Amino acid sequence: MLLAVDVGNSTVVISFIKNNKITAHDRSLTDSSEIEINYTEKINNIMKSNGIFSTDINGSIISSVVPLMTDVLQKAIINSIGIMPLIVNSKLHYDFSIAVKNPEALGSDRIADAAAGLYEYGAPLIIADMGTATTISVIDNNRAFIGGLILPGVRTAMNALIHNTAQLPQIKLPKYMDTIIGKDTVSSIQNGIVYGNAACLDGLFDRISNELGYEPKIIATGGNMSAIIPFCRHKVITDKYLLTKGLSLIFNQNKEAYINAQR
Repeated sequence: MLLAVDVGNSTVVISFIKNNKITAHDRSLTDSSEIEINYTEKINNIMKSNGIFSTDINGSIISSVVPLMTDVLQKAIINSIGIMPLIVNSKLHYDFSIAVKNPEALGSDRIADAAAGLYEYGAPLIIADMGTATTISVIDNNRAFIGGLILPGVRTAMNALIHNTAQLPQIKLPKYMDTIIGKDTVSSIQNGIVYGNAACLDGLFDRISNELGYEPKIIATGGNMSAIIPFCRHKVITDKYLLTKGLSLIFNQNKEAYINAQR
């Protein structure tokens, strides 16, 4: 069994994976003030509630875009199961190439997304990971990660709009809208955020395809995916657990070196 941890800017996702299937999954808010003891307890509680024992686990892996949290989770995992986790970075072995400037600066979340995306759907690919930021990753038909774009996340942009405008109310994003034209302030904001982001993604997908000279498959993941993707005009495959599946694949691809390093 594998313990996989994804540390994002907004959430920490702890998953237990057996035979490539997620058997336990927990999501909590990212809090850089928490210490490893708190996360050790959290991991132990997840294991206890799901009937998982430390002896069931033979490996661990972390993807983190919050450097301060990486060490905290690493220590928590060691405290909990006595295993040093593998940390995702550009220097590990992958079945695709990373063809960007400064590969070491590429987010581990985007690497994990690419690993799972290629395994599940093949190349070429556009992957939209919609979290605190929306990252667009592009993998060409030679299985090379060639770059992408980063833009403000859906709720990040919405919160900035509301917090910096005195008369705008707090709102929730609806699951259904029957018109693009808002009839009042709330619906105008809702439609602007939802259709604005959907149109942005559609436009980026078109421009990326034009630049490549062919049309890749489009995959979406991340916490804001369900609020926006239904309103896109492109065919977009949604995969809620793409990143976690990527962590499992990366671990398996680097398992031999990982085991040797534990000895």
